[in-house]
Amino acid sequence: MVQIGNVAILLALATCTYAVAASLYGGLTRRRDAIASGENAAWAAWGLVSIASFVLLHALITNDFSLKYVASYTSTTLPLRYRMAALWVAWKAPFYSGFCS
Repeated sequence: MVQIGNVAILLALATCTYAVAASLYGGLTRRRDAIASGENAAWAAWGLVSIASFVLLHALITNDFSLKYVASYTSTTLPLRYRMAALWVAWKAPFYSGFCS
């Protein structure tokens, strides 16, 4: 499951980079197809970040302490609602650094 989160967040980074580049190119050259491609890439990036978020939420719920983020902000004694709320605990950059460690 963790590998899915890793792949999703790395693909989201690449997709965001493409979205910005395609949108800038389309805006500078007034090509609507490039602008539309950038917009679609932004939606794809949103989907990929959503997948990574669900993977992290699953890790929090199931106490998957192989992730640094889960080990840092939860414990086995926390009730489920607090483990789920831990998704929003550490708002520091990069937010999904737990996947990469």
